Amino acid sequence: AFWCLNLDNIKGKVIVEATGESPKDGLFDVPVKMDVTFRFTKPELTFVWSQPGRQRRGASWGAEYYGDKDTLIVIGGDGGCWTEDKAKQYEPPSNGVRIPPSPGHRENWLQCIRTRQKPIMDIEAGVRVASLGTIGNIAYILGRKVIYNFETERFEGDEEANRMISQPYRAPWQL
Repeated sequence: AFWCLNLDNIKGKVIVEATGESPKDGLFDVPVKMDVTFRFTKPELTFVWSQPGRQRRGASWGAEYYGDKDTLIVIGGDGGCWTEDKAKQYEPPSNGVRIPPSPGHRENWLQCIRTRQKPIMDIEAGVRVASLGTIGNIAYILGRKVIYNFETERFEGDEEANRMISQPYRAPWQL
């Protein structure tokens, strides 16, 4: 979603709230159901991560996007995806985001090693996207709202949440 909205370099804050259902029995402590709401400040944008989400066209995961003018369903990911015809036929405005055709993440990465170009899925953008899952899980574990700052890569005024970002290194290892 970040890439399509031209937000790969997002720098603002995100306010995150999470609720879920813990497993009733068994070894695992991860929620069997969870909803996380992300409210971004720059730009103003809200999105919700729900697991498990609603199944669409037999796929176990995907995304539903709701905007001011329309909605869009995308199913799948790296192994291939499906989307509605309106997305395939869409022509962005001249100043809009243009999505280049991708040979796949691995092939694009190998091409970029040879050409010294930036990959379609740049590592910095990938870190921001991957961090959303961690931020949502921290909000769920703490059972409260958290505010994360993408510029500092820290939670604002919340040392309990900041301690959960990474674990202490074992001696003699350090960063």
